[in-house]
Parts: sequence; C-alpha cells; structure tokens
Amino acid sequence: MKPAVSVCIPTMNSERTLRATIDSVLAQDFVDYEIVVSDNASDDSTIEIAESFGDDRIRIERHTERVCLADNWHRGVLAAHGDLVKLLCSDDLIAPTCLSVQTPLMTDPEVALVASRYDVVDDDDEVLARDLGLAGFDGRHEPCDAMRAFVRGTPDVLFPTAAVLFRRDDYVQTRGFRDEFVYTLDFAAWLDITARGALIVCPEPLAGSRASAFNVSSSTSTWRKARDVMGFNRWAYRVHGGAAGPIRRRDEVSGDLVVLQSLVHRLYLRATGTR
Repeated sequence: MKPAVSVCIPTMNSERTLRATIDSVLAQDFVDYEIVVSDNASDDSTIEIAESFGDDRIRIERHTERVCLADNWHRGVLAAHGDLVKLLCSDDLIAPTCLSVQTPLMTDPEVALVASRYDVVDDDDEVLARDLGLAGFDGRHEPCDAMRAFVRGTPDVLFPTAAVLFRRDDYVQTRGFRDEFVYTLDFAAWLDITARGALIVCPEPLAGSRASAFNVSSSTSTWRKARDVMGFNRWAYRVHGGAAGPIRRRDEVSGDLVVLQSLVHRLYLRATGTR
C-alpha cells in the first residue's frame, strides 16, 4: 500500500544536519508516511547517513548529475508515492505532532495547502525564537486572501517550507518550483497551489527553521533576497493578477514596501553596528 504522506528531503552535501532532520520525521506520532531523500550528487557522507538508519520507510533517490535547487526539489516531489507531500529541507525539523495535526485537515477537498507557525533553531538544535509567523494569520483562508498574503508578506514573515503540506496531484498541475527564484522558490509554488484551494494555518509551531551560516537563506545576501522577493511579486501579479486572478497592483506595491522597509532596517543595523 502507498503511504498517506511522503516527506521529501532534497539533499546536497547535507551531512551536517541530515541526521537530525530524519530523526525529527521518525519521531512522528503519525505512522503512515515514507521519507524520500532526493540527493543532488552529494560527494560527502549524505548517502551513508541516510542509509545508516536501516529503515524501510526511507527511500533514497540518488542522482549522479547535479542540477539546480528547483529541479532537485521538483524531482523529489515527483518521486513521492503518497497523495500528500511535505517538502523538508535537509537542515530543518518538524515537531512530533506535525503530520498527525496537518494530515486530517487535508481530507477537505477544498483545502489545497496546510501550513503552521514555526520556531527557529540554531546549528545545535537550540531554539532561538519560538512561535513565529504572521500575527492573526492562523485559521482558514480562501484562495484570494491566501494568495494576496503571499505577495504582501515574505517567507520569514509567513512560514518556512517545512511548515507546509500539499497534495502531489495539485503540485503536478502547476508550474512547479521555478529556478528563477531562490529565496521565494517555495512561495511561487504555494501561490500556484493555493489558486486551486484554501489555505489552513495551524496555530501551533509544527516546524523548525534552521538559522545557519551554511543554508541557502543565510548564504543569500540581503540585496539578493530583496531582488528575489520583488521579482516574485512582479511575477505573481503578471501570472495571477488583473483578469488572470486575485492579485492586485496594490498587493504588489505593498509587498515591495515590506521588502524595502526590511532592507533599510538591516542596512541601518549594519551601519550602526547594532548587529
């Protein structure tokens, strides 16, 4: 029988954090899942670590030719056997109740995406910040409101990839993960998926996003993040705005202002030596 949920973990030289990530999945109080490790031509001990668990729920899709981040995420989802998919970056974590809380919410066919609040952890798995997420954004949001929130906010404000659960069938009907984005790689896919149904945000933190000098978010410059988010906002309006969907020009402008305010704040902190 196929599992209810596929937890897809894209990897590329992930030996530093992969064990903790897989441990967090194996600690679930929900049992009907598989783990799909989509490895992007790692040349460290990533594969050996995944194999060392000796758990038949872990399936390793090893690729010998390296591709871009978006393509590795994409082939991980396509390799999923479950109807539901959680994409878990190889340095992030999920709470023991994550799948048992989120999976039942997806039994409603009008719900396309389930997410949650989240914690931030450091390289030693110590919690740096708890219960993050957009204030007042818990609960159910119909497609129009959810899509506008993606444009008016940023990934740090809303939720990380690890917090999300979606249907594989919905994903394959969209444009998938797009290599033109990095920081908003997941948000472009979530925007397409929520065009197909409602979003539910669980009020409890069910994911842990790692603040590390080694991951994509931390290694992406502030300027690059700003350009990436504003590029995503323009794309969202072009694809899902005007006659094509609910995104309004003022949503794009509002999202850009959030990015610029954050950029100015970070530059001020850097200039004054506050951080």
